[in-house]
Amino acid sequence: HLVPDGLGGFASTSRLTENIAAARQLLAEAGFPGGAGFPTLEVTAWTETPVLEAIQAMWKKNLGLTVRLAQREAKVHVAALQHGDYAIGFMTAIPDVADPDDILKDFRFDAPANYPQWRDPTFDALLDRAAQATTPAARLAALAEAEARLVAECPVSPLYFNTKNSLVRPEVRGWQDDALWTRFYKNVALRTP
Repeated sequence: HLVPDGLGGFASTSRLTENIAAARQLLAEAGFPGGAGFPTLEVTAWTETPVLEAIQAMWKKNLGLTVRLAQREAKVHVAALQHGDYAIGFMTAIPDVADPDDILKDFRFDAPANYPQWRDPTFDALLDRAAQATTPAARLAALAEAEARLVAECPVSPLYFNTKNSLVRPEVRGWQDDALWTRFYKNVALRTP
């Protein structure tokens, strides 16, 4: 799924699953059994990440596909994404506010960050329905439907969610952070013996 569970009370109802056998069958049906003859794919990114190397290795091992990794300067990469100048583009989704709409709105047809240049009136209508909802539950339900539509149509392939590790000594009291990893220090104190 694309939206992290818990973001603004969101609970995703969508899940992509890995099916290597189906992928191999689809490749064979398209005339590329075992990946033979399939053109080299290029994955572009603005940062080095071992995730892309893992994808490269898995696609080679499981599907026989050759993947080239290319790193671009951040501004160049974003401009290429905006103009559709990529085969597979890697991008992070980091919300500015703790709300599922902050991630999903980027896939509206006219959104500047709609890098796949995806157009789906049903998805846009679901976001409109969420914006007009009169209760938080109805809003989150419409956003969950929108995410399900996005995942089913697959203009993007969500890969992973970052993990957060905080090492806090037992003497520290009042430590808090939120879904956006903001840390609040106002009530932090050390317990004295």
